[in-house]
Amino acid sequence: CPHGYRAHRDDCYRFYGGKNAQNYSGARQVCQENGGDIYMWRGAAAVARLKRRLKSDHSPSLWVGLSDADLEETFLWADGLALDGNDFTDWSWDQPHNTAEKDCVVARRVHRYRWKVVPCSYRRAFICQSPRAP
Repeated sequence: CPHGYRAHRDDCYRFYGGKNAQNYSGARQVCQENGGDIYMWRGAAAVARLKRRLKSDHSPSLWVGLSDADLEETFLWADGLALDGNDFTDWSWDQPHNTAEKDCVVARRVHRYRWKVVPCSYRRAFICQSPRAP
């Protein structure tokens, strides 16, 4: 795994928060510099485990790897795949409440890490995921 990352199954992960928080594009850039991308909150079981850890650690709000910056109301994962009606989602009760200036999805601490659409310019914590070297 890259320096500072932890191995879990076939991938490596690293949490960036505090003074290392970034806007959405900055977060993706940091992750890509280490051979990966921002962690995408796709699977219900994996997200449930992650949320338990975030709650116990009192972690800040963080990016989930999803945005509609390219085409309004068409949410794309960081890898370019579209969010569709069969995909796992974890929206807050009033979301997605989407406007032109709000394009990136964050898991908000105050909403128990449920998703909310916010401006991509906000600085938030994030998790990088990189493939584990063979």
